[in-house]
Amino acid sequence: KESVINSIDDIIAKITNCDFKTHFDRDEVLKVASKVNTNSHAMYTQKVNLEDDIISEDPYHRVGVGMFPHLALLNHSCSPNAVYFYGNQDKKSYGEVSVKVCQPVKKGEELCISYIDVYEARSKRQQILLDTKHFECACDRCIANNGINVDLMIESFVCIHCHGMFVDQHIIEMEMKKEQAKLNDLFGDDDDVMGKTKSKSKKSKKKNEKNKTISNEGVQKKSSQTATTASLCKVCLKCNEKITQYNMEDVINYGNKFINAANIQFKNKLYGQAKESYEQILFGMAYNDNINNRQTTSFRNQQQNSSQQFKCLFNTLHVSVYSFLTTYLNCCSAVNDHVSFLRGVDLLIDAMVYVYPKYNLETASFILRKADKFIKIQDPRISDGNKKIRNTIQKKYKERMIEDLKLAIDIRTTIFGNDKDRSCVYAKRVLELVKRC
Repeated sequence: KESVINSIDDIIAKITNCDFKTHFDRDEVLKVASKVNTNSHAMYTQKVNLEDDIISEDPYHRVGVGMFPHLALLNHSCSPNAVYFYGNQDKKSYGEVSVKVCQPVKKGEELCISYIDVYEARSKRQQILLDTKHFECACDRCIANNGINVDLMIESFVCIHCHGMFVDQHIIEMEMKKEQAKLNDLFGDDDDVMGKTKSKSKKSKKKNEKNKTISNEGVQKKSSQTATTASLCKVCLKCNEKITQYNMEDVINYGNKFINAANIQFKNKLYGQAKESYEQILFGMAYNDNINNRQTTSFRNQQQNSSQQFKCLFNTLHVSVYSFLTTYLNCCSAVNDHVSFLRGVDLLIDAMVYVYPKYNLETASFILRKADKFIKIQDPRISDGNKKIRNTIQKKYKERMIEDLKLAIDIRTTIFGNDKDRSCVYAKRVLELVKRC
């Protein structure tokens, strides 16, 4: 707060207009700045070129922040059902914000947008909202505790033996109850009889428990200690292997060393070295069996033996992995490694489809960036005449690339309201180019 006040004093001192100084004192400027910081929304735009000989699309870039009273009426949710977007530079709507529904909405359901990036751990999202927007989030996603959910997946680790996911013991019990409920639905008549006998035995047990009193404090202390140690441990869903909190922290701390080193290398424009540092995590510390069945494009065949020193691995949906994927793609582009770009962008799209709403403009943008690299690989001048690379990429990617582009067109048509929008036309032209490859 002191640094902000000092900067305000410096700005006021440089203003020569006396009327401003008399009408706006330091406290008033600070109050206005605080309101803008709390209630403003970021504005992103892009430019689309649809000339006859060149078609291109600039990535979304931030142009500023704006105060939009009608947009401020929408509450926040970490699983939003609406999105807002800023008009592009080549449109008449430049300077305006539009809101569109991004998933099916029931009658009477509240429309909500997201104030922050929702691809974060639950605790971090709530802390960011508390610090910047001054409220505690209690949306459906933040209060969900019904077994395996989005927040669990993006902070999960997998077993190095069976590649099952590590979860808390109570989640395994919840999953077992769900399976039992399915069996009850299949065998309802027999289960009713069994249920009655079980309920009788439970009642008799409760009566016996009421008659017993436990006065030994030592037993209670031991039970509390075992409960706390059990809460620090996680169990594999497949093989029941156990890991401790320290095992997971080892993976996070070791991974952060590579991430921090790669970020410094990227800032110093050492893109090749940064790419190799990021791949230390993708190849050696993450299990790349993606949630959306993109096994052929994963790094699984290139994983190194460094994972053997850990008792668990990152899930590729983990927030630590997602945090550097965009930078990793920029490194791949800088060194013209289009094959690695395709593999990495598949991981990124998988993560975005799993966490963000289906109709997300950023997802569509990355799909089109993927298509651009796919087209470049098919050009013999770029791939140095290596037919094996082109044929392998074409077999693995072309069919999926077409499906992804159809998804991108669907996203943009739904968000922008019609398929005549320049962004939709651009996506359609890219689709035609891919089909001709």
